Amino acid sequence: MRNVKAFIVLSILFNFTCVANATLIYDANASSSFTLIDSGGLIVSALAEPELPSSMSSGTATASIDADFQSDATTFPTSGLMQSSDVSGSAGAPSGSSTATVLNGFLVILENEDDFAKTAVFEFTYDWDVSLIQGPVSDASREAGIASAFFHLSGFAPSGSETLAIDEGLGAGIVSVADWLFNPFISFEFDDLVTPGALSGSTSVTAYVTVPEFGLDSFSVITDATGSAIHVNEPIPVTILLFGFLFVLWRKIQY
Repeated sequence: MRNVKAFIVLSILFNFTCVANATLIYDANASSSFTLIDSGGLIVSALAEPELPSSMSSGTATASIDADFQSDATTFPTSGLMQSSDVSGSAGAPSGSSTATVLNGFLVILENEDDFAKTAVFEFTYDWDVSLIQGPVSDASREAGIASAFFHLSGFAPSGSETLAIDEGLGAGIVSVADWLFNPFISFEFDDLVTPGALSGSTSVTAYVTVPEFGLDSFSVITDATGSAIHVNEPIPVTILLFGFLFVLWRKIQY
């Protein structure tokens, strides 16, 4: 019992120390709903495509998975597809690194049993809140970080035979596209002195998915959140290159 109490005390002290020394803090929140407006005569269903969230920290750092939620895909299209992906974390002196990612997606399946093309209409509503907080300024040259929300409608022709058109509600009307992506993103580099302001908002797009005669097609509805932070003793080129490599790798995984 005494050992257990000692362990609890040490854990509290360790976590408090990490928070107290944190000088770069990231937070990324992404949530969405995907609803069917008109099936257009298509048979519409969905499957969940969840991935295990990941977080890693070392040194004076924290990494947290704050939300990882998907609604029941079997109730679609009667009920909308809901997703929520939230992460946060920090890094601080004397050195530390942190990364946290939540990847969520649904596979929407469309079946056309007739001998002519049909179009289903969906609404994708999404909101985001991403931020980086850095301080004191004297530590800026030793730190780098990212915070990102990621929304993607993907997997259309040529990977399938269906096609996508989007109306973003900005006056351009319905526009045919290969896929649709929105990626509010904040980064802080080792040579930056000013932390970018937080990005937040909520909006929606209308998606028109056309399936040819006797077609059976599918596409993905993705809602992700990720963040990373690093604090080094000295901002040496090797460390900068390493952080840049990890960032490029993350971007490739997203696509």
